[in-house]
Amino acid sequence: MLAEYIKDIGRKEGKKEGEKEGRKEGEKEGRKEGRKEASYFFVKKAAEKGIPKETIAEILNIDKQIIIKIINNEIVDVPLHLLDDMPS
Repeated sequence: MLAEYIKDIGRKEGKKEGEKEGRKEGEKEGRKEGRKEASYFFVKKAAEKGIPKETIAEILNIDKQIIIKIINNEIVDVPLHLLDDMPS
């Protein structure tokens, strides 16, 4: 009886902790996806406004070839430094 009670408490605590960690990880991934979309949007808008690709690359600190791929709607891996959590 006592063992079952302790086991049940452990499950509840484990479930609660798992949900908390899952939510935290989901929020982190959501922020990364938002940064990726914002970076793509910025690159495309800047290019539409005539800002040189070199300047866009310098502002975002990414390679010019990645900028060209984004402008051409090619699949690219956004550098991780753009997606990591930034201090607020």
